[in-house]
Amino acid sequence: MARTDMSKMGAADLKARLAELLADRVRLSAKVQAGTDQKAAELRRAVRKGIARVHTLLRERERTQG
Repeated sequence: MARTDMSKMGAADLKARLAELLADRVRLSAKVQAGTDQKAAELRRAVRKGIARVHTLLRERERTQG
């Protein structure tokens, strides 16, 4: 889960990043459920913020190209 400057990404790259973030969220949710990782809940919140950011950027791309 590396930090990336998503504001410069194109729509295809954003969709790929979204898929990565969704996979991260699923993996972290499993750890939270199992109680195996203390930082998993905090990381999961950060991933949710990333997902929201990607959705926002995708909507902006669609508006400017549509």
